[in-house]
Amino acid sequence: VNYMEPATAPETDIVSGWVFAGWDVDFNCITEDTVVTGKYVKESEYARISLNKSRALMYVGNNITLIPAITPTDLSSEAIQWASSDPMIASVDDKGNVVALSAGETIISVTVLSTKETATCTITVTGNSETEIILRNSAVVGFDEERNLRITPSQAHTVADLKSQFENEELIFADRDGTILSDEDSVGTGAIISLIYADVTVDSVIVILTGDFSGDGFVNNKDVVMINQYVLEKRTADRNQMIAIDVNADGYVNNRDCAMLSQYLVDKITL
Repeated sequence: VNYMEPATAPETDIVSGWVFAGWDVDFNCITEDTVVTGKYVKESEYARISLNKSRALMYVGNNITLIPAITPTDLSSEAIQWASSDPMIASVDDKGNVVALSAGETIISVTVLSTKETATCTITVTGNSETEIILRNSAVVGFDEERNLRITPSQAHTVADLKSQFENEELIFADRDGTILSDEDSVGTGAIISLIYADVTVDSVIVILTGDFSGDGFVNNKDVVMINQYVLEKRTADRNQMIAIDVNADGYVNNRDCAMLSQYLVDKITL
């Protein structure tokens, strides 16, 4: 090998029940005669990783959660590290929560620190303010996986407040009954935000306000009563209402959700 040049990796042996885990020294820049030794780890002690998705299409403002799986399962507590090849397009936190920030493509990777085994998911983010409702990068609200706009009672949610969260200018807000809302009106569960371009509705999203069963844009005792009625099978709920009244987001609507909403109304918890 010429001085200061990299060496070609030697061939590795295949050893039954063992996994090749790299070399003991780096040989990217050789300055002297160098001996390299291969490292092997027992199959049962070597952590590999995979993700629940290999590709995902997201709109600007969407968020998804990637779920890693480490095998063997008794190594599931191994430390991992997340990364985005372009965090300006989509970011990822240490829980695998991915947020789409701008149009483009990026690769989300998760690596087992002990073995350097890596799994990836290619994220494609699309966004066109003339044809799609797009949240600003600075938005404090976001879309869920069904592309509903999710807001909480603690967030300002008048029409004017929400308009400031979007890149689009030609947005129309209507309540669940289709009545057009003015800038000072509160936006509640079931409200529809529509994007108008050349006098045509080209995109729309539904608003979900956590805890707001009635859709009036407020969370109060009326909603607690309505949730109790639903739990007792004295009232029905549509899909949007079901998402809104699943206050603890566990996939069920029950007395726990009523209790949490009641605690929120007396300032004992936040939503």
